[in-house]
Amino acid sequence: MLIGLISGVIVTYANTKKKAMNANGVFDSLGSLMVFFIPAILGGIYSSILFTTSAYGPLNTDFWAQGYYNGRSRFGQGGYQLIGTGLSIAIGGLAGVLIGLVSKIFGSR
Repeated sequence: MLIGLISGVIVTYANTKKKAMNANGVFDSLGSLMVFFIPAILGGIYSSILFTTSAYGPLNTDFWAQGYYNGRSRFGQGGYQLIGTGLSIAIGGLAGVLIGLVSKIFGSR
């Protein structure tokens, strides 16, 4: 709930800066940057922290003792979470740039 509250505050504040973004050439007509990107990044970072600090998975079973993570440590799994979050940012950024270029070619936002 805390991550949701923080995300909501950031998203609400960021939406007030939409005119400044448009003036700088960032056009987010659907608000997806604010609504999806910011909470996803916070959730990804939080999940990596959660994997490194908690030994317990669903139903309070110790996943590492039962071998569910193929010998990875908690810190290793947290690293995988951060790598996944970084890859998601990279793929989303690349897709956004490509869509922006195609939109420029066809002359519309």
